[in-house]
Amino acid sequence: MAIKKTTTKETKKTPVKKTSAKKVVKKAGPKIVETKKKPICEGSLLWFFTTILFAGAFLGSLYVDLTGSSNEVNPVECPKNNDFIADQKAVRTAGKTFVSVKNLDEDFLVELGKTKNQDEGQFVVYGGKTWIPVPGSPIEVIALTDLECKACDLQSPIASLRQNSTPALLVRTVEVDSKEGKSLVKKFDIKSIPQFILADGTEELVLPDGKKFVESAANVLIKKDALYLLDASKVGFKLGQFIEAPTFADLDSEPVQGKGGKVRVVEFTDYQCPYCKRLHDNNKEVIDKLVKAGKIEYILKDFPLAFHKEAVSAHKAANCVLREGDNEDYWNMNALIFKNSEAWNGKGPETANNYFIGLAKDLDVEIVDCMADKTLEAEIAADIEEGQKYGVSGTPALFIGNSVMPGAIDAATFEQAVENALK
Repeated sequence: MAIKKTTTKETKKTPVKKTSAKKVVKKAGPKIVETKKKPICEGSLLWFFTTILFAGAFLGSLYVDLTGSSNEVNPVECPKNNDFIADQKAVRTAGKTFVSVKNLDEDFLVELGKTKNQDEGQFVVYGGKTWIPVPGSPIEVIALTDLECKACDLQSPIASLRQNSTPALLVRTVEVDSKEGKSLVKKFDIKSIPQFILADGTEELVLPDGKKFVESAANVLIKKDALYLLDASKVGFKLGQFIEAPTFADLDSEPVQGKGGKVRVVEFTDYQCPYCKRLHDNNKEVIDKLVKAGKIEYILKDFPLAFHKEAVSAHKAANCVLREGDNEDYWNMNALIFKNSEAWNGKGPETANNYFIGLAKDLDVEIVDCMADKTLEAEIAADIEEGQKYGVSGTPALFIGNSVMPGAIDAATFEQAVENALK
């Protein structure tokens, strides 16, 4: 599309829609460039606007359109001589960057009308959207994903990144099994998707406080050459699925149900977590059914959260029952700890210890000496570290094949995830 340069004379012919005559009539309205709807790549050179100064000071009056209904964030890239690159939410043209906005309200129009310079405050209307200029060159973001992955959310992380770095992002999706995708997986040793890699323009990005983005965000960035991988586990981005089923350590020493089942299910749990109890209560029957059918091998790992004061005692007691008794004793103790949570939850570690020793005695297992063994705490800490390696930040977290299911999912969701893994 070829959009001609806009002169001051032409823009004055385009009236501003008056939402309040009392306010707008007294103020000079902003100049609006209304373009005809044509294919965005038509023409040899596309000028989206001319002589527009930044209107960043007025961003607070706008709602910046950062959300979308689809996980696909595929950009449209015109031929190189067009100087026009866009994705769904950002545009670069004539060396400047624009983002689309909603709700250009009356107050904003009036503020723009106050400007003394006739070229200030200008914005663009195109394709049914209003676009305003923002400072800085656009940053290329590579969203590494599998478009068939229903659990791979791209929109929320991109919206978060736009809010915390710059709205001027040009997002490009890359399939994990493509040539480029495989290269990125190898470069960063990526285990799961989606992942977000910052590319062109990242090193030049300066935040409003004057600091460089790569310096301010150094603790969540992994640099390889000129690319920056956002560490999803540190920024809290939701994990969609693993590229390959994760391989956990020391599984032979962990409590297990249905050893040798077709699909390995690994749960990271916290005995004091109410959602872990809910997961246990809601899925006990379906787990038993799937184990008997030989469909799953169910393994439990420890992930007591730091703010649960009695949780470590509960995990030590269960592991002591496994050590001093057997695998069946462990699962009986597991059920008793969850069933009787009101008797020990919030009572303090010492009271909880004595209670768990009593529960073990009911199973004819003596754990007094074992509970004093400090090596148990190191084993629990190793489970926590391993969970964090695979993106666990809360409990419960279920790893079913190459998928992860966070939260207290119901029995139907659990069984469907297993069936999907069997395919």
